[in-house]
Amino acid sequence: MVNPTAGRKPGREIMERSRAISVAILGFTIFAGGALLLENTGLFAGAFRTEILARVDEGDVVSAADVQ
Repeated sequence: MVNPTAGRKPGREIMERSRAISVAILGFTIFAGGALLLENTGLFAGAFRTEILARVDEGDVVSAADVQ
């Protein structure tokens, strides 16, 4: 049985794994930055915000003069 890692230099697997992690971090950073820029330019206007719409009747309003 032949050892597939016998011809490789020591530490090569670590360097390859580190490179893969760096590419993943770079890709995520570019994606997050792009999403932030698109949100700031208004493409996602209102997508990340919720508005509370309420109806208030005059009988429901309490002023400071009413509280004693």
